[in-house]
Amino acid sequence: LKDAPEKEVLRLSAQYGTDAEDPELELKVTVYNINTDKGGEILQKSRTLREYMMYVDRVRLSMEGINDEAEKRTVMEKVVDQCIEEGILSKLLTERREEIIMTSILQYDQAAHEAALHDDGYDEGYDEGYEAGQKRGEKRGEKRGEKRGEDMLGKLILALQTAGRDEDITKAASDSRYRQKLYKELNISL
Repeated sequence: LKDAPEKEVLRLSAQYGTDAEDPELELKVTVYNINTDKGGEILQKSRTLREYMMYVDRVRLSMEGINDEAEKRTVMEKVVDQCIEEGILSKLLTERREEIIMTSILQYDQAAHEAALHDDGYDEGYDEGYEAGQKRGEKRGEKRGEKRGEDMLGKLILALQTAGRDEDITKAASDSRYRQKLYKELNISL
């Protein structure tokens, strides 16, 4: 996200590949890149936001290439101490020091975080696709089963009618066991 433009307007319709220039309902979101090298005007207007990005930049720089959890903690403690000394988010970092250190350690690995998000999104999409496919398959199966049942019942009625067995038609209409017996007796299947 560091390479994102300073300001960008995102449209919900773009996520669905619609070609409509002016859809009936549209959600537009203005996204500001607040990284220190891109934040420009917005960072100048908000001291807290500017200090937050200074903190984030220090975390990124200090944590780069560190994989050991104990070392990450030591580095984060130093970053927090430096920021407090320099007046960068000092009140917040002093009051919520431990929580911020732990959150920064857990959240820092952006590549792993983005990969996890991608994997979660993939899994969610796969699950949704699988469920949709199952539902479609069930509907198709139900329709085929209904058609087969109707075809078999039609053959049974014709066979019984041809044989003059009108009472069996009436009984078969309301008794599924009797109907199954007649299918076997008259060798009706699909």
